Amino acid sequence: MKPMRIAEAARIFALTFLAITAAEASTFHDGDLYLVTNGYQSFGPAVARIDPATGQDSLVVDLPWNIRAVLSYCPYRDRLLTSTPATLGGLSFVDADGNWSQPFPSLGTPYGIAARGDGIVYLFQLGDTFRYLDAQDGIHDLMDSTGTAPFQLGATGIWDELFYDPSTNSLFVANGDNSGYAACADGTQSCFVKLPLSADGTRVVGEPVSVQEDISSGTFEDDVVGSGLGPGGTLAFTVDTNSNNREPRMQLLDPVGMTLSTFASNGFFVGAAATCAGTYSSVRGQWVIRDYLNNVLRAFSPGEVGNGTVISNLGPGFTGSLTRLVEIVRGDSSATAVAPVDARRLLELQVAPNPFGGATTVSYDVPDAGSARLTVHDVTGRLIRTLGEGTPLFGRQVSTWNGRDDRGRRVPAGVYFVRLRSTEGTLTRRMVRLR
Repeated sequence: MKPMRIAEAARIFALTFLAITAAEASTFHDGDLYLVTNGYQSFGPAVARIDPATGQDSLVVDLPWNIRAVLSYCPYRDRLLTSTPATLGGLSFVDADGNWSQPFPSLGTPYGIAARGDGIVYLFQLGDTFRYLDAQDGIHDLMDSTGTAPFQLGATGIWDELFYDPSTNSLFVANGDNSGYAACADGTQSCFVKLPLSADGTRVVGEPVSVQEDISSGTFEDDVVGSGLGPGGTLAFTVDTNSNNREPRMQLLDPVGMTLSTFASNGFFVGAAATCAGTYSSVRGQWVIRDYLNNVLRAFSPGEVGNGTVISNLGPGFTGSLTRLVEIVRGDSSATAVAPVDARRLLELQVAPNPFGGATTVSYDVPDAGSARLTVHDVTGRLIRTLGEGTPLFGRQVSTWNGRDDRGRRVPAGVYFVRLRSTEGTLTRRMVRLR
């Protein structure tokens, strides 16, 4: 009997190991789209996957509680992160197999969530409170530059759109109802604020840099309802204007220069006012928005105006305006492009060595003839050095930065950014200068 028990134990162990291995193999993939909504199929809260190539939607998990319009992907934990209303407050995790958990039930309601990629997850809560979850799931206040007091932006509005930009090591916060924030005094306009972070991500180390834009041509209130990485190193923000008119709701933000440009506009059609979520899809090379009035997903190419192309008819059960749509960005190059945004876009911008001491080499490639500019900026976006400018910047190029500004002064150790800008787009790379 004893050998049989050992054999049986071995068999059970093997089956358990295979089950665990299979469970661990399930993961999110670069370029996939995920949507959290308070109405899916049976009109209940749920997370759904959207195939970016076909637009086909599929249920990931029915959620036990109503949700807020908050969704972010954490590559460190390989989890989607969302939250619930105040009465059911907490940060919720969803894995690729549809397992739902709420490990922080007493945390309170996160109104905005942004993952840094190294385990840190930024949260915004009522009372101008910015916090973060560390890699060991400890909860801390995001501190000011001194490290002795919690950071406060000084606004009474709710920042329910947070996004971390790795190229500038900055936390971006946005919304359309921030009349209490002095830099964005008009509460009917979209407000975007850049918070430069320390190298470890635990402190805000520079002055907030903001830009305010009136997306709506009328008196409607602009409300930012989505964020993500855009083409060419830009950030992609979707804006709801509550208008069926033609509006430039798909906006690109240059994270260094803090300038906005229009990717595409939607309207006039009945349902344009119901643009409640959206993000740029690197797989499609298009912007995908959620039109909840017509229960469809629409895709827009650069410069497009109008109705877009319906890529998914979500059906009568897919309702509700509390929605967020995100693209999975893991960095594993598993996404397969089906419609590149622009064949002329910049092909390369590399820095080596990085980090560096005395000097570093910047190599880049501008495939099409035209003017270009290569510059170095600090964490606040301030211009430090112009490495090249004009029409000769074409094709494969190499430039050297010796760690000095335009006046020949050696800059201190820290984080800097090199930016290549041309008619084909903009690319930004992070650099670390050592002592």
